[in-house]
Amino acid sequence: MATSASTSACAIAWALLTLGCGDGRPAPATPTPVRIDAGTVAAVDAGPEPVTEAECAALADHMLAVGVAEQRLDRPEERVATPEQVATIRAGLVAEMTPACLTFPREVLACAMAASSTDGIAACTIAAPSS
Repeated sequence: MATSASTSACAIAWALLTLGCGDGRPAPATPTPVRIDAGTVAAVDAGPEPVTEAECAALADHMLAVGVAEQRLDRPEERVATPEQVATIRAGLVAEMTPACLTFPREVLACAMAASSTDGIAACTIAAPSS
């Protein structure tokens, strides 16, 4: 079942990316779940060690990189988050999502890091059970 903190972190990332660019579109209320190939998840290390703060920061970076890449596909360049906006968003995102991320099973982290879309990341993390 989803944790409110993981749901909150994803919602905040979307809201900040959307609002930080002056787009004016609201953040999606519920991400659209997508199927993640089990082989993709298995290809990423899913060892028994607890998730670390560095890995949570890397997940935040991945979320932002994927989000900005998606913005570039459907927005004019002037509506895409600038590096300065991304840095500001990152600081808040890491602080907000790290407590929930640290409770993720490794399989959830592996799934999210392997995802190539924001919907894929959300599908991995929103349904994440806390350990």
